[in-house]
Amino acid sequence: MRRWYAVHTHARAEEKAEFHLRRQGYEVYCPRLERTRRHARRVETVLRPMFPRYLFTPLDVEAQPWHAINGTFGVKHLVGRGERPTPLPGGLVEALMERESEAGAVTVPVPAFHPGEALVVEEGPFRDLVARFEIMADRERVTVLLDLLGREIRVTAHHSAVRRAS
Repeated sequence: MRRWYAVHTHARAEEKAEFHLRRQGYEVYCPRLERTRRHARRVETVLRPMFPRYLFTPLDVEAQPWHAINGTFGVKHLVGRGERPTPLPGGLVEALMERESEAGAVTVPVPAFHPGEALVVEEGPFRDLVARFEIMADRERVTVLLDLLGREIRVTAHHSAVRRAS
């Protein structure tokens, strides 16, 4: 039975590993996200791996030779316990594939916050502090207001770094 498995790659070697795995006849999936890159007064949108250093490949470990994956250029190893790779939860990779746009980017739903809504910061130096939602800074970042030392401080963070206060 074919199931999806994670392939751990060397740092920034996802494309190299994907190329060499495909040359060996393996099917490979690398979900990517659109990112805005600013450099030398230029702004461009690029595709970056959604899970840096990881690729996914479907295998039937009982019938298919999979040991060659560990010796492929760009690959560190198949993710697993001991000698055998561990399959990913069913439907995970398929769900990512369904969310992929024609440009090849996986679309991640952005939560809809309302101005003034109480949010809890979950990452960084302001972890566990309650903030008020102000505005979406762009497609991925939120601007919140933190009450620190009697003053409102404006902070911008990735939308995944905050959650609704209960």
